[in-house]
Amino acid sequence: SSIDQLKQTILQLAVMGKLVPQDPTDEPASELLKNITEEKEQLIKDKKIKKQKPLPSIEEREKPFPLPKGWQWIKLSHVSILHGGNAYKSASFQNQGELQVVRLGNIRPDTFRLDSKPVYIPHALAEETSEYELQSNDIVITMTGTKGKKDYLYSLCVEEKNLLERRLFLNQRLTFVRSIKCSSQYLNLSLKESRLLDQVYEKSTGTANQANISSVALMNWVIPLPPKKEQHRIVAKVDELMILCDQLKANLNKAQETQLNLTETITSQCLCDKPAENN
Repeated sequence: SSIDQLKQTILQLAVMGKLVPQDPTDEPASELLKNITEEKEQLIKDKKIKKQKPLPSIEEREKPFPLPKGWQWIKLSHVSILHGGNAYKSASFQNQGELQVVRLGNIRPDTFRLDSKPVYIPHALAEETSEYELQSNDIVITMTGTKGKKDYLYSLCVEEKNLLERRLFLNQRLTFVRSIKCSSQYLNLSLKESRLLDQVYEKSTGTANQANISSVALMNWVIPLPPKKEQHRIVAKVDELMILCDQLKANLNKAQETQLNLTETITSQCLCDKPAENN
């Protein structure tokens, strides 16, 4: 729809650095990357994460547009830790509890459907699989879907409210992205920009009926990184504009409904007023 196109335009302007003005006093993305590298090295020393193999460098064809000064092209795993889900066995599922397993069907773009066929696991299994537990600000990405429909690579940010009455554990064919020193909300919106998204869709394997994205493709997802302060300004502006888009959509739907009702009323009135035909 035209509103969806408008939303995509907003995302395009956001990731190109054209939605909010740049501030020359912001610390550039190159400094942020140095801090992230130091943080990762510390996490490796503390044995909290494993050392990664170096990623292939970003090719020119992977940069679909020029970036403003102070920005940098990066790969998703340069600024985050990615972790695939666990193959929980359905035999271990329970119908109630507060330790919920998040499955493919629970994820839509920016929409957590936690009440859709919820399943839970016992405490002992939750303790054994604690590395798959989601935290606030994690980004969840779906890795399987139908190639023709492109109904995968859905993503959302886990919010505090999602964890109020439950703990969440990630099932297989899902990945969580835990950002380091970056705005998760900015990373999440950049994963929805069509040109950046299409580069990852191209890496899918499988049949037309079932497409899969590998964790390597997710790690190598190329996105533009603004200075940290600008990330927050972009997120605030995108949130504000998306709310306006949703209001516009609601108003258009209401106007269409009113028009339909009016047309029906006039049509039925005309039929009632039609003179009876003489025999």
